[in-house]
Amino acid sequence: MRVRELIKKHWTLSKALILAGVAVTCILIGGFLPVIIEVGVIISAPVFSFEVLWTLIPVYIAWVISELTFRTSRNTFESAFSNGLSGLWVGLSWSRYLIEQGIVLESFIKTMLSVFMIFYGLSVMIEAAMARKAAKVWGNNREFSFLAILLTPFIYGLLEFNLVTLLAGITLFMLFCLLFIILRQVVPELPGGLADARKPVQKKTIKK
Repeated sequence: MRVRELIKKHWTLSKALILAGVAVTCILIGGFLPVIIEVGVIISAPVFSFEVLWTLIPVYIAWVISELTFRTSRNTFESAFSNGLSGLWVGLSWSRYLIEQGIVLESFIKTMLSVFMIFYGLSVMIEAAMARKAAKVWGNNREFSFLAILLTPFIYGLLEFNLVTLLAGITLFMLFCLLFIILRQVVPELPGGLADARKPVQKKTIKK
């Protein structure tokens, strides 16, 4: 019981330790050098490919804004709709690339991933527009951003997807989450989140 209370009291530190533990475990399983090199490939992919940069810029921007602006209530219908729109953008970008390269039929897995991302984006947007709870569940920005950042270099042929790539992706995701935890402690919340919307509005009295 005391352990549970300590974890609840120091939840931010506990979460940071869990994320760090998962990252270290992935590195130990895949090997330090191979995992770190693959992390570098995933991060640097937008630098070496304009197609990847064009696809992921909205994802990175939306993720950072979501973490720093809507951290108190990230799961809103507005945020879910924005995430769905990002998913639709990514899926359409993947499909356009596959069609231009003429490998739609040759690369079945990449084609199915593109169709799935388009379907995901449209579904989340529709659910959010209809104010259904499913949008808050499936429209989480972190998981979507992780998948988009990990899979986009694979779609564009910059890396082969294997166990090391998966471990590197998970490690990178854990490091991103750790970074945002640190930023939350040192950077004040940006205006625009629901924390601001919930503040009571002071009514001004008009003097006659």
